[in-house]
Amino acid sequence: MGERKEIIVEGLDLGRQGLEIGPSHNPVVAKRDGYDVVILDNLSADALRAKYEVDDLDVSLIEEVDYVWHGEPYDELFGGRRFAWIIASHVIEHVPDLIGFLRSCESVLADDGVISLVVPDKRYSFDYFRPISSIAPVIDAFLENRRQPSVGTAVDYYLNVVRRGDKIAWYKGAQGEYESVHSFEEAKTVADAGDPYASFAYFDPHVWCFVPHSFRLLIEDLFQLGYIGVRECGFHETAGTEFYLQLSRMGNGLTMERIAVLERVQYELGDDCYRLPEGFDRQRYLELNPDVAEAQLDPIYHWLTYGAIEGRSFR
Repeated sequence: MGERKEIIVEGLDLGRQGLEIGPSHNPVVAKRDGYDVVILDNLSADALRAKYEVDDLDVSLIEEVDYVWHGEPYDELFGGRRFAWIIASHVIEHVPDLIGFLRSCESVLADDGVISLVVPDKRYSFDYFRPISSIAPVIDAFLENRRQPSVGTAVDYYLNVVRRGDKIAWYKGAQGEYESVHSFEEAKTVADAGDPYASFAYFDPHVWCFVPHSFRLLIEDLFQLGYIGVRECGFHETAGTEFYLQLSRMGNGLTMERIAVLERVQYELGDDCYRLPEGFDRQRYLELNPDVAEAQLDPIYHWLTYGAIEGRSFR
């Protein structure tokens, strides 16, 4: 089991039946490996193979799709079935109604179940210059029962997505010049039409953009406001181009003070983000600084904010 998969399935009871949403051509857990997993996607397996064959991807990895989603509520689609775990990798940033998506997941989640999300970090993808998503449009999309990306989202997407060198996703420290992926004319076409689907047959953008702590805070706020009934029960920092968050009804939520989280978001968005000394280890820092561990503070945030100035030990 690779490190990425280990992070995603940590805390999941894989001995029970689970659901993977939108695995596309790259499932996290596969039936062929003996997992009792139900696959939900927006296309059939044959349609997915036809779609990805043109990109020269290994379509043999595509799982047989058990349920093709056409927009109906999950509890209606699954006829009352409940799952011990749900995996959604690079899905939540695409859904037009984020709250509605999480509520649908809740509706088919066992009482002790866990939702494991893999989310792209906008700092290391084509979303680099797009703003992080605040709670305001998330709530508005839910209240409007939105079923497709807004015109504003489409215009923002066509104006501001970039590649770096020849890549649309890159690792920390990557080099290369930024350049626009789309033209201004494409953005104007969408704006003039008032419909992102009017001129483009396929349009599936990242509706939402996050850095790790902006997403953690959004989830906690949505829980505290009563919009969702699940909250954080596990978190892993960005590895490569993505970060990981697990949610459950029994989660403890985000334990950092709100202002500390907001400050951390600013660090993540700033040029000084993750300028850590060589050899910095999160667990070792907590062991050497028990007051930080006792206060349940994030070790990276504490080092960047206080530890370096105070001359704290980190190894």
